[in-house]
Amino acid sequence: MKFRFLAVSFGSGGGYWGRGETIAEAAQNIKKEGAFTRDKCALFLILGDDKPTVTGGGHIQRAADSQNFKLGVVTVGQALRMESEIL
Repeated sequence: MKFRFLAVSFGSGGGYWGRGETIAEAAQNIKKEGAFTRDKCALFLILGDDKPTVTGGGHIQRAADSQNFKLGVVTVGQALRMESEIL
């Protein structure tokens, strides 16, 4: 099954997004883009697509037959320390 975790940050650092096979990997990608660890980020699980993207307006673009689940909002620093596993 194709899936990706998606982290979308918002806060003082501006809007950044990252995807990864784990929450921590997605958070690491937004940190590389310039997000601060204190910024808030929304976490999503995208099932059925392994290359979701986020537009400049903040809209998630994903495959037509995929599903999007919002997992919650945490700081980037908290997301960097999260463990995640899909069984």
